[in-house]
Amino acid sequence: MSLLRKLCTLVVLIISFAFSATPGYAQAPLPPLPSQAAINNVLAGGGPDYVSTGVPDKVDKIFKAAFKNYKPFKDIIKHLDYEQAASYFSLSSTTLRTLIPREGAAGMSLVPDITAPDGTPAKVIGGTYDTVNSAVLVLLVNGNQLRFYRDDSNYSTPFAYIGHTVGSVSPQDAGVLIASDEACYQIGLAQVCFNPNGTGVDGAVVSVAQQAYNLLAGVYNFNESFNFNAAVPDRVGANARAQCTGANNCLPNVVYVASGNAGQGQIIGLMNVLATNDLKAYSATGVYIGQLVPGSYLVIQATNGGVGVRGVLFLVGATGQNFMIPASGINGPGGSGKAAIKDASMHGWMF
Repeated sequence: MSLLRKLCTLVVLIISFAFSATPGYAQAPLPPLPSQAAINNVLAGGGPDYVSTGVPDKVDKIFKAAFKNYKPFKDIIKHLDYEQAASYFSLSSTTLRTLIPREGAAGMSLVPDITAPDGTPAKVIGGTYDTVNSAVLVLLVNGNQLRFYRDDSNYSTPFAYIGHTVGSVSPQDAGVLIASDEACYQIGLAQVCFNPNGTGVDGAVVSVAQQAYNLLAGVYNFNESFNFNAAVPDRVGANARAQCTGANNCLPNVVYVASGNAGQGQIIGLMNVLATNDLKAYSATGVYIGQLVPGSYLVIQATNGGVGVRGVLFLVGATGQNFMIPASGINGPGGSGKAAIKDASMHGWMF
């Protein structure tokens, strides 16, 4: 082999090695969890701030106009818990679904406490609004059928009843959860749920979650899989959520989806942060920052979990910028790890 050919071969080998070592051409291992001291600093800062977005004004007006003649319904409307309501806002800011629980639902059972207009004993679960059925009161009758009342006398049964029982609840469990395939009310230890048949799903959300995955998978070496159809959008940050209180339209600032894993050190989900927010975020060294920078993140459980437990989630960014956020342990829909809208939650962690 001539000297020139040897030199050319050497140049090719050097160039090949340089490209293989450059970020973007080789996947990097995930960083280790932050130090216990850093995690403790997040825990000492308190749990996540829960701020309800309330009930959109247009939904409130529909309820008050529709249920004004049948006294039992009229009385119930006065005692819907707007502070524990949750809404699914599309990425175009449209309100696709709102769930409103009853006041004091945490101390209730499913025993009937009202008589429906046709004389059937029933339990009023709460109110709901969606773009197909408008605003309705949700009644559970015969222990296994959901009636959706549009006014004082007319009802339909568009969704099947899905019942779950959880072993324990925390104060953060009060209210409702909206997943991509289940909408749930917490009544004592019972979850009364129904499948919204896609009326609460925005196709654009799936695409945004997939984009985050593709970006992260190109940077880090991990094997977790995700059901992108189960992704949901939400608005995080106390002030960001307060700006939407009572609003008919609200723009989400995050999309997230859960993985199939759970446990300390496990990737429990991923999120695509779409806009600047005021989430209680800390650096990976435990320094308070007060906002989560827009970008794509793998969500890793940094502490042991459990209902009512305060914990920490470690967010590993595609750009190499990592954060920690406080979280509270709650019951997911049916005790599952599904991503759900309740000031944002996944795998039993509300953040």
